[in-house]
Amino acid sequence: MDDATVFMLKKGQTSISNLLLENYTDLGLNDGEFLLLLMLMKFDQQKEDVDLEALSKMMGKTDAEIGTLLNNLIVKKVVELRTVIDASGRQRDCYDLSFLYEKLVQIVKNQLRTRSQKQETATKEQVFDSFQKEFGRPLSSIELEEIRCWMEEDGYSPEIILLALKEAVLSQAYNFKYIDRILISWEKQNVHSAMDVQRVKDQREEKKTNRKKKKGNANRPKIPLSHWSGVDKDA
Repeated sequence: MDDATVFMLKKGQTSISNLLLENYTDLGLNDGEFLLLLMLMKFDQQKEDVDLEALSKMMGKTDAEIGTLLNNLIVKKVVELRTVIDASGRQRDCYDLSFLYEKLVQIVKNQLRTRSQKQETATKEQVFDSFQKEFGRPLSSIELEEIRCWMEEDGYSPEIILLALKEAVLSQAYNFKYIDRILISWEKQNVHSAMDVQRVKDQREEKKTNRKKKKGNANRPKIPLSHWSGVDKDA
């Protein structure tokens, strides 16, 4: 292995989150502040003290310019300047990146919330479209409000609402009150998914089968034991 390769390996690498790369402008950082933040991350990951002179040289800026950028990162609450005591008992300044990671977590939460809201809006539209398709007409404002109440106030999922619609269509009952009764009934039976609906159907069919068997046994004529065994119980 040549000297250049050994030197490169000894220098190591700095791990940078793609989330940071994609969203540093959302943190309010300009390119110069972002580059300095990456330098601070380098020192942090390599467990080295921040060397302002080295920073100036690496970034091609004066000490004053580096000081201004550092102050901007502190004011924007991306880094925090802290004084710590090292193993030898000496005080030294360090740049804490905890604020940065907290802000990145918040960005993730906001992005997931936005994605969820978009998916929820799309799902609502799918429910509305399914009702209009099955009813063969546009829904009235009252009917649209009824569906909205099912989802937002009663807490029924779009999946369970569409399953209730399917049940109503199979029964040829194009009626919102009928669908509402299905939803209420399913809620009492702890039905929240297609699997739960099938479970209730299976239980209902099993009860029907058992009732038929009981009815058949009740109508069957009683046969004396001697008729089929050849033995008269009174003999």
